[in-house]
Amino acid sequence: MNPFQRKLAASGLLLLAGLAFQPANAAAPTAPQGLITAREFLNITGTTLPALKNDPRFPNSPDVVAYPPVFEWPANPDGSQPPADVKNNYGVQIIGYLYPKTTGDYTFAIAADDNAELWLSTDDSPANRVLICRESSWNPVRAFASETRRNRLDAGLPTERFDNISKPIRLTANRPYYIEGLMKEGGGGDNLAVAWAKPGDPLPQDGDAPIPGEFLATFDRPSLAKPYIAGFSSSLSGVSFSIEDGTGPGALTVSASSVKLTFDGATVTAKAAKSGTLTTVLYDAPAALPPNSTHSAKLDFADSAGAAQSLEKSFTVPNYALLTPIYKVTPDTSKRGFLWRVTQHNSVGTQNTNKRTEHQLAGLFRDADGNPLPNHADPSAVGGADGPAQAPNPEWAPITFEVSKVINFDQAAGSNGAFTPDEQMPGIPGVEGGSDAIAAEIITYIELPAGITRMGVNSDDGFRTTAGPVGSLRDALTEPRFAGEFNGGRGAADTIFSVVAQEAGVYAFRTIWEEGGGGANIEWFTFKADGTKVLVNDDASGGLKAYRAILPTGTKAVVRKVDPAANSGGATGEQPVLAEIVDGASPIDRATVKLKLDGADVAATTAKQGNVTTVTFKPASPFASKSVHTAQLSYTEGGAAVTREWTFTAINKDLVAYFDFNDASDPAKAKSKVGGYVGEMLNGAKYTDDAKGRTGKAGDRAAKVGSADPVVNGTIRIAGKDVSFMNLGGMQNQLSVSLWQRLDVVKNSSVLWSSGEGGERNRTFQAHAPWGDSVIYFDTGGACCNDTERLRANIDTFSGFTGDANAFFGQWRHIVLQKNGDHKQIWIDGKLFLENRRNTAPLHAEFTQLNIGSDNGGGNNTHGDIDDFAVFASALTAEEVGKLFTGTPPDQIRPITVAGAKFTKFAKNADGSITIEWTGGGTLQAAGAVTGPWQDVPGAASPYTFKPTGAALFGRIKN
Repeated sequence: MNPFQRKLAASGLLLLAGLAFQPANAAAPTAPQGLITAREFLNITGTTLPALKNDPRFPNSPDVVAYPPVFEWPANPDGSQPPADVKNNYGVQIIGYLYPKTTGDYTFAIAADDNAELWLSTDDSPANRVLICRESSWNPVRAFASETRRNRLDAGLPTERFDNISKPIRLTANRPYYIEGLMKEGGGGDNLAVAWAKPGDPLPQDGDAPIPGEFLATFDRPSLAKPYIAGFSSSLSGVSFSIEDGTGPGALTVSASSVKLTFDGATVTAKAAKSGTLTTVLYDAPAALPPNSTHSAKLDFADSAGAAQSLEKSFTVPNYALLTPIYKVTPDTSKRGFLWRVTQHNSVGTQNTNKRTEHQLAGLFRDADGNPLPNHADPSAVGGADGPAQAPNPEWAPITFEVSKVINFDQAAGSNGAFTPDEQMPGIPGVEGGSDAIAAEIITYIELPAGITRMGVNSDDGFRTTAGPVGSLRDALTEPRFAGEFNGGRGAADTIFSVVAQEAGVYAFRTIWEEGGGGANIEWFTFKADGTKVLVNDDASGGLKAYRAILPTGTKAVVRKVDPAANSGGATGEQPVLAEIVDGASPIDRATVKLKLDGADVAATTAKQGNVTTVTFKPASPFASKSVHTAQLSYTEGGAAVTREWTFTAINKDLVAYFDFNDASDPAKAKSKVGGYVGEMLNGAKYTDDAKGRTGKAGDRAAKVGSADPVVNGTIRIAGKDVSFMNLGGMQNQLSVSLWQRLDVVKNSSVLWSSGEGGERNRTFQAHAPWGDSVIYFDTGGACCNDTERLRANIDTFSGFTGDANAFFGQWRHIVLQKNGDHKQIWIDGKLFLENRRNTAPLHAEFTQLNIGSDNGGGNNTHGDIDDFAVFASALTAEEVGKLFTGTPPDQIRPITVAGAKFTKFAKNADGSITIEWTGGGTLQAAGAVTGPWQDVPGAASPYTFKPTGAALFGRIKN
């Protein structure tokens, strides 16, 4: 916690983490309670509210819950004005009930940083809420009257106002009204406050106090007298629960001795401690929980009246760097410190992504003639290094400095982070005086204790740290472990992460760092047992030792390549299994090399050339589509037996999603005929009239995502689990999209734009078809502008093009966009328009959002119609493209992949209700007996909450 959060916690106002509400939606209390519910959702980047609303935790699984005494967050316990900058990258929902004391017209005002909305119901039901005002950009704390960054509404009318002010709203005295404020914070200041003008009062002014607690009640605590489970948090080391005593008349308390904790079904010994009204229950697992593992924890306790309560929570441990003994290396103890490899370009631009860093380090940025841009970092600018670097060779290559001390650098020897003053950054400024567009790589070997090490990087701008093999030690089966990153631009700030070593020893680390423009700094540190920071390699102050070189003695053989690749999809049916092994300090014994496939020995061939042994096996029959296989390689090295193993999946060629846009029964939704995936029709996107689809026949509609006259800038957004079909192609680096498009006008627009996890994954599969310059651009792999990610050409180079671009695209056109490994193609009307085989940037395997007819933020809209939007998990053949163009429906081209429906969550709520969740679409059915009769549950959608009646109730999902 920062000091502000500690202040709140000490007051009992702040309750941390990952909560289950009791109940999730309580009836409105009969009178104000003096508090309102505030929920925080952490680690969400960006400033726009869709990022909050689309987060899978929203609204019922927040990371933080609090009960402020005013309609404001962050909030001080006494209601005084809070600080302006508490934390970054989160969203907040303030939710509860409002009780006006007099009948009359009320005007509301919102002030927030960043984007925010205020919703008010016509009664106490959330279902009747309406949006009454918003903060469309940002403004300072309690800046209700400022005109800066706000839009004027209803100009010339009696209701003329700025968009952060509501129209007058008639409210009835002493009647509860559901009210909800939402705010999304990116970086810098963070605040959300709501004030009002009661009947006869002037409008709220800057600095006015928010609505006080005398008019407010919580959303989730019908009685403040009862204790309640206020918080749950999990980590790689265990779990903790928080229980709050009741407050007010008749308040009940909790005895720590009544607490019982069950973890993964077994009773465990937990530490229960009480401080004031807060009881904390902590369980430390005997060893770090495995990354990405799923666990359950159940808490039981009794209050002072003997009433029992319980809560069961499941959680997944986040990914972290788990280092097994195979990652250990032998350091050269005479060479302490780090290698600092740096590049600086004056013409790269200032994009803040870790992908740009890797591209710059690899020399992928080119000039107009196609030559790599030269590295301008200055070899003589020693700064905090031991001495000068060699000139770059070749010209684009990073220059390498040896650093025997610590990583605590600033481009101008400034004072950023916890360790000041900083040392001058080696290589900067560059030979031409530049200090923007820097990319650096830090290689080191750190001596870790066994167990958990908390580590951090303070940076301006982004970085990524991995642990494990670097350089020639890279191994196809022991890839570096992701440790932590900040993927974007920022001022100097910390990112904290953990690594776990199963055994004490020395392990390789690599940190890449980038600076776009402005300030530039990086410091690399760990935490001591008492929680204080210490720079890596400052062992005199208790830091971990680091080395910049290792000894060849003891290096192990490296499996530098396996094919099909480990954990990959897309293996063709006839593909042989291959492995290449490079000798370490002790050559492997070729005679001992064996290969197993799916547990059975196979007759593999081996060949050795120099220090490389190649192992191959071709199966007698092709792999079945979508089948999963395990290959096991074994050999003897230095007298010791070694076994290496990997899995792969045979190619999925199926149709995985198909939006034909013919079912207009729900004008707000578009539903895929395959898998039941659902997209939202937003901002004016709608269905065309019947017979206005691309065939013109009765029963055929299209999606009118936007129009030029009148101007409509709509989009179809598919997000969360509904976009998981894209992962089926992404995981095998093969994906095809087939669609029909008719434009009102050629303009700057995207026909589709998909995004993935992390800021660099913004163009996971994106196309302008065309942009306003009549060029078709097709981007994949999370970036643009290089041949490794982009395919582009003007439509006037297409053999089937006639007339001008507006006339050409004013007719229905069939477009196929596909990527097959490094081979990328654009097809128009059944003809190959453009291709290259240099698209080496792979597709991402985790898609989080797909927009049809706009970019990922809902801008650059297509003005026109889109029809028969289909996604295949692999590349289409020329024959298949031709069939699609001549009218064969996508679901008659290939088999169909339909994910089976399955229940994913079952939770008992404190009010006796049950919440269930499921994936895969389908219809929820219920029966009093497992043999039926089964009946559809009207209006049921995941998640679904109900109160059971009768002795037993059975449920199933019907596809």
